[in-house]
Amino acid sequence: MPLSAVQAEYKLWWTKISSIDPSTEILKLLEYCDGTFFRAMNLLLKVMTTLPVTTASVERLFSTMKRIKTLPLSVMGHDRLSVIAMMSIHWDTVVDPEELIDRLTKKKSRKLLF
Repeated sequence: MPLSAVQAEYKLWWTKISSIDPSTEILKLLEYCDGTFFRAMNLLLKVMTTLPVTTASVERLFSTMKRIKTLPLSVMGHDRLSVIAMMSIHWDTVVDPEELIDRLTKKKSRKLLF
């Protein structure tokens, strides 16, 4: 789609939503953008909703992995590494022991053969 067509579509769309508060969230603006009439604007708004605002969470994840994946722990399996990483990243999540015990008791019981 040529840039002039996108600019014209933007002007039409902007006149349609001029009564809306400009500080409205992008997801709310997406509700006002009909994909059949404003295809380019709809696509641009969808792209804007998926772009991260910062890279802080990704950088935090990699620094956590660097801290966890030391030489002695480099031989651990993928499942164990991901569990340790999740525990390290979400350290502030509160877990209720009673709720955890209830969930585990409601699971299917396993019979161990000795």
